[in-house]
This record gives sequence, structure tokens and C-alpha cells, in this order.
Amino acid sequence: KDEFTVLIKKIESMPADKQELAYEFVNKWLKEFDIADALLINHDNDTGNFKPYLKIGDKKMLLADFGYGTTQILPIILKLIISQKQII
Repeated sequence: KDEFTVLIKKIESMPADKQELAYEFVNKWLKEFDIADALLINHDNDTGNFKPYLKIGDKKMLLADFGYGTTQILPIILKLIISQKQII
């Protein structure tokens, strides 16, 4: 599994209130870096997999459709959440 998947699964295993705070933190920095308005995770309950999307205005785009820089900054933001438990 790729690093992003592992990090998202760690966040998804948190209690609901902590997950909400984690995604608020991610979304704050996506906006701050002028990348997107929100990270959205669509789950496939049959396979246990998910697809990450970025919401920009009223559009929803697959993360895979973004450039290398965007796909590299997200794991850094996610690592901050997981390593700094006092953030959430």
C-alpha cells in the first residue's frame, strides 16, 4: 500500500470526533496553500478501498488528476496530524 493510503486508514481508524478534527486540519491547510477547499474520501464498502477527491468550488476531482506537488503535500499534512496528537 502507498503511504497516502496507510495515513488515511490511520485517520479513518480514529474516533469520529477526532476524524472530524483531522479533516478540518487537512482542509484548513489545503485552503491555506490554495490547493482545494476540502479533501473528500469516497469509500467502497464492498472492497474496503477508497478514492480521494479534492473539492474546488462546486467541482470534485480525483486526487490522481492533480500534479505531483499536490500529491506530495497531502501525506505531509496527514503525518502532522498523526504525529502531533495535541493538534486533534
